[in-house]
Amino acid sequence: MKYYVLLAANGYSKYLDCQISSIDLAFRKANQFGILFVSFDGNWVKNKIEILTKRFYNNIQVIILNGPCQGVNNNFLYLANHVISLNNDDYCCFFSDHDDLWHENKVIMYLNKIQNLEGDDFLIFSNSRLFSTQRSMEKDLWAELNYKGQVFGPSKLLIKNCVQGATICASRSIVETYVNMQNGTIMFDHLVAYIGALKKCIMPINSLLLNYRIHESNLIGIQARNKYSLPKLKYFLYRIIYFVFWYIKLKLLDNDYGKRM
Repeated sequence: MKYYVLLAANGYSKYLDCQISSIDLAFRKANQFGILFVSFDGNWVKNKIEILTKRFYNNIQVIILNGPCQGVNNNFLYLANHVISLNNDDYCCFFSDHDDLWHENKVIMYLNKIQNLEGDDFLIFSNSRLFSTQRSMEKDLWAELNYKGQVFGPSKLLIKNCVQGATICASRSIVETYVNMQNGTIMFDHLVAYIGALKKCIMPINSLLLNYRIHESNLIGIQARNKYSLPKLKYFLYRIIYFVFWYIKLKLLDNDYGKRM
């Protein structure tokens, strides 16, 4: 199996070097090799980006891609499409956001889950430690979301999502289904989590395997909630309708496949 890392970056920053080094260390601790695709979706300094490709890493290969510059959803969709276009080999994809730092035992714990699988599909995710840029705040994501690591079905994701995109590792079929379902509107992590729940392959790891840097504009559920607005209500209703539509469509496809078998 090939191990790809999809890193959606807004642009070059001082944090990116540390992030990539943490990914390299995690693969080295697991005695594995990963291919890291970095897609920039914003302003970036070309000479600094070129430094990343020339720097030596022990256990990852860094490949820089020029993203679509249409937001984080389209950035991850671009990365996923790129991986799918490469070959027909078996693979899985780790998703990585712009501001995360991997713990050194992350890859080891994820691969232990994969090696003990009974089927081919999996959607693995973990807990994470959230901290502010000035380190004035540190919080446990799952505690903030009141999530205790239980396995859940798709109905639980109609209202809210407890799967942080930066902690996701998805099998090939999950990635391919995500590409087919993504329309640029639904947040990528919510959509990938829903696919995993539909395929009954959700695998949470109740360990803090990621440090995630929070900015004031970050929308993850630890900041004070904004009041409901009409656009938010429209998005909420759209997401439910979209999820239900795909639930029915995939169930019909499964039934049709079973009849033909």
